[in-house]
Amino acid sequence: MYGYVVIYYKTYSQTYSHSQPLVNTPFGDKPSDTYTFTAHVNNPGWLDCSLQTVYMD
Repeated sequence: MYGYVVIYYKTYSQTYSHSQPLVNTPFGDKPSDTYTFTAHVNNPGWLDCSLQTVYMD
């Protein structure tokens, strides 16, 4: 695993760094895959957000 993700769409591109923090939920701390926005080309405003998957039991 490289620790980052790049999304390409038409003339846009955006990078995200990857981390795996524990996320506090009502059911306790759960593992996650979290992708945090780090940089972009051509500023695609609709991509300016972080992505997170939280794994529940």
